[in-house]
Amino acid sequence: LLLSHRNTQSWVLSGTQYTHHNNTTSQQQQQPSIPLLGTSRLRILRLIESLVLLGDPLVDAALQKSDVLRKALELFWQFEWCSMLHQTIANLLVHVFEGGKDRAGLQNYFLAAGNNNGQENGGGGGGGGDGG
Repeated sequence: LLLSHRNTQSWVLSGTQYTHHNNTTSQQQQQPSIPLLGTSRLRILRLIESLVLLGDPLVDAALQKSDVLRKALELFWQFEWCSMLHQTIANLLVHVFEGGKDRAGLQNYFLAAGNNNGQENGGGGGGGGDGG
């Protein structure tokens, strides 16, 4: 699956910064490389969003059995500055949580995934509150 293929780890924006002074170009300092989501993975996530928007119980069941929704949430947290990705995941989540009892399976899936994310990341990614 392209969402988690090992080659996607090499999709980075080079951290080298260049400056131009008096008709010469010089390399400044090496910045850390920035991982890229890539248009291929964004298109796959948009397809997953479209599948969720169908509201078909068979599609919902198939998505719950696969790991694509979990991976989508992982990418959401990994690429914190990718607004197109965040809009896609937000649309998907809003549609699920506004779907009422017909979407209870996916609602429970995302609630459980959110709780697991908070535990794996030292409490980050979970809701607010005092824990009690």
